[in-house]
Amino acid sequence: MITYDVALWRFWPSSEFPITDDIEASSPLLAALALMQRYRLKHVARVAVAAPDGVITRWADGLSLILEEATEEQEVQ
Repeated sequence: MITYDVALWRFWPSSEFPITDDIEASSPLLAALALMQRYRLKHVARVAVAAPDGVITRWADGLSLILEEATEEQEVQ
């Protein structure tokens, strides 16, 4: 696992500060999605994820997260 520095903007353009946190994940995408899930965000307008080696991954068109609710069949298993 790698610790990524993640920034999420709910709206763009925006005058509010981004939601930020350090997230441990196996990829920049999974780090961004984990922070979205933590804040229960279904969509963000912009994303930037910085890796420890200085590489920054960006999603300028935003990301969407679909949270599936457990069905009765999944709960039984």
